Amino acid sequence: MEEAKETRRAFVDRIELAPAPESDGLTIDLHGALAALLRLATGGEGTDAN
Repeated sequence: MEEAKETRRAFVDRIELAPAPESDGLTIDLHGALAALLRLATGGEGTDAN
């Protein structure tokens, strides 16, 4: 179980939460390999901005 946690953590560099300007919710910015994979899967650029 611990090995699986470490593997998942390796895919995420940083998670940023900020108030959403247009609502009472939050915006979530995901950085790292998982973010790049998700962008590729949705037709965006595959590289992380950071």
